[in-house]
Amino acid sequence: MSLSKYIQRINKIANTAKSESKLEGEFNQVLKECLAEFDVKFDPHVNETLKSMGLSQVNADRPDGVFGHIVYDYKAPKVLSTPKQQKKAKDQIERYLDQITGGHKSNSAECGKWFGYICDGITLVYCRSNSRSWQWSRPMPINESTLLFLVHAFRSLQRKPLNAQLLSISFGKDSEVARELIRVMCSHLSKPRHKTDMLFREWKRLFEQVSMYGLDQLPSLKKWATEIGIATKDASHILFAMHSYYSLVVKIVTSELLAISTHNKFSACEEIVATATIDDLHSVMTQIENGEYYRRYRISNFLEGDFFSWYMNERSRPLASAIRSVAREFLQFEPASAILLPEAKQDLLKEFYSSLVDEQIRHDLGEYYTPDWLAQHLLSQAGYHGDIHTKVLDPACGSGTFLVEAIIRLKEACNDEGLNDLETLETILSNIKGLDQPFQGDNILRLQGNII
Repeated sequence: MSLSKYIQRINKIANTAKSESKLEGEFNQVLKECLAEFDVKFDPHVNETLKSMGLSQVNADRPDGVFGHIVYDYKAPKVLSTPKQQKKAKDQIERYLDQITGGHKSNSAECGKWFGYICDGITLVYCRSNSRSWQWSRPMPINESTLLFLVHAFRSLQRKPLNAQLLSISFGKDSEVARELIRVMCSHLSKPRHKTDMLFREWKRLFEQVSMYGLDQLPSLKKWATEIGIATKDASHILFAMHSYYSLVVKIVTSELLAISTHNKFSACEEIVATATIDDLHSVMTQIENGEYYRRYRISNFLEGDFFSWYMNERSRPLASAIRSVAREFLQFEPASAILLPEAKQDLLKEFYSSLVDEQIRHDLGEYYTPDWLAQHLLSQAGYHGDIHTKVLDPACGSGTFLVEAIIRLKEACNDEGLNDLETLETILSNIKGLDQPFQGDNILRLQGNII
């Protein structure tokens, strides 16, 4: 879907509009038509609605409108090119956001749901909550990428935000999509094809270095498997299927986040859902599993096949249907929420893994993990608060809990120092290091999940 026709119209509006109200009316019309192509009905509330929300100051200082959890304001063309006027406009939006939410001191959680932007037809500036204050973006020129970003912001109001809690509910081990796909995978593993059997045996060899438990020694796993109708008595089949399912969801989430972060309109989930035959589905999944999808974004060696891509050797209608159901479920989420509210994905996959291989199963397997709060406490005890001149090494990083917490602190320090995104990335790559013993079994996927 090309957005160039809308950009051409916006450019014309910016060049011809003589007033703020003229620009607002025409820009909103273009935005309404554009959002309609993404099935978003744009019917912004103004004036009286603002009053009904307790924003009684209906005067020239009010923002132009509020739509869902988005507050926006338009300015006359080129006004935002002046720092003084830009600051004035930002202050205006912040005042209304504070009135709506109660402000960060009294209701930080509510602030996290809101998004604000200012536009003069040439430049867009937006803000969101960083849990302590309203954080503003750098001025962005209006182009296809910027317009698509706005589309994502509005569309996020109609979909589930991509956060750890909702992801765990929708895809955890007690969700219907998890139960169905793991059940079908176990069915295939009971009578595997030759290559599937080879991959499974190699995974089992590595995994048994960690655990040699049988199903009778894993009562929580045995009970769950019986509940969902898994016939196998082989615990390794069930664990392999669970980790294969986890791997597939991670790859889908990664694919969608990558598309959103590069403002690409391609959706792997939409392609998966749209497949009509088993062969069509196999073709789409092959592009994801062999890394071809990522090479579109000039990312090489991200995925080149692994233990958990074994299902590509197995074909059946139930398997294809179960995979489509996973993709269909993910289409209810708005991956752009990870950009609009980056902190929402902080523990995205770690918590999801815990909801799949739950605490009791992990304890039965003898697996224990460092909770985030403990990692945060120990970093503080060590005196690390994100100094851009201090290097951090975790010589036994495991799944990367300490590394992730250190990166979060360093990102905040880089922001306080005024570093741009590229400088922040280079600082993180230079200062945060982690290494561990050779990966065994499912640790590969857990580390991948935390790094994303």
